[in-house]
Amino acid sequence: MPELRDSRSPALFGQRRRGLALVLGAALVIVAACGDKGAGTAAPRPSTTPSTVTSDTGAVTTAPTSTTVATSPTVSPDLASLRFDPVVKVDPAIDYTLRGEYLQIDGLETSILETVNSAIESDIETAVGQFEFAVIDIGNVPDTGTGSELDVSSRATALSRNLLSVSTELYQYLEGAAHGGTTVVTHVFDLASGRRLTLDDIFAPSVEHLDRLSALTRAALNDQLDDPSLSASIDDGTKPVGASFSAWTLTENALVIVFQEYQVGPYAIGRQQVELPYDALDGLLAPTFTPPTR
Repeated sequence: MPELRDSRSPALFGQRRRGLALVLGAALVIVAACGDKGAGTAAPRPSTTPSTVTSDTGAVTTAPTSTTVATSPTVSPDLASLRFDPVVKVDPAIDYTLRGEYLQIDGLETSILETVNSAIESDIETAVGQFEFAVIDIGNVPDTGTGSELDVSSRATALSRNLLSVSTELYQYLEGAAHGGTTVVTHVFDLASGRRLTLDDIFAPSVEHLDRLSALTRAALNDQLDDPSLSASIDDGTKPVGASFSAWTLTENALVIVFQEYQVGPYAIGRQQVELPYDALDGLLAPTFTPPTR
């Protein structure tokens, strides 16, 4: 098992002020994701549910989502260790509550460590900068007694000698909004090189993987949600384009596709995720791809 430990010293973000300058246009996305503004306190987060379906290639299951920082997955011995670094503000002068930690890795060659850790750290810093700009952008709103907040939780979904897969959830609430919203940011790395993997690396070159993912996940979600009124939203959120499948992780047994809030239906259904067991993807995966711990 890898050693999982806390790092309580402040994380040092490079170029702390550049986050706001980089994300001026993107911040409006966060405002939209938080829903319409309204008086009163924030509405509770929507519940999430698991799915179970059968695809044309085999059994496909969907696991429930979680906002709790998880323990390290089962892995082979003598691997690199994992740690959690505290999230810090890009601009300390902005008034909001920031909580949480993000995952980093130790025990590998220096160049690989720097590549992997900086990629995760940079995405977290960008997300914090986006949120801080959104806080500034909303200006003065009626005091609801809650204030704006950003909560970050990170977990490793897989760690082996060849792969690291990380899922980070960012819960964002802007004061005065009807409710908050959670965005999932994912990272999968080849630990031999430090390179961040894409779905092109997972599937065989001859496979039209976006078409296959569209068909498999569309069937899964329609079966799970079992609501004909959502079929158009599901179709739209599972189009065979890269943006539909931009959030994904690996586990010991499956490729997991994460669908963000609003992607395949209204806020009330929560975000959804579909697990595609490797056995169900037989013949579709790249011959060079080795699942974690195998």
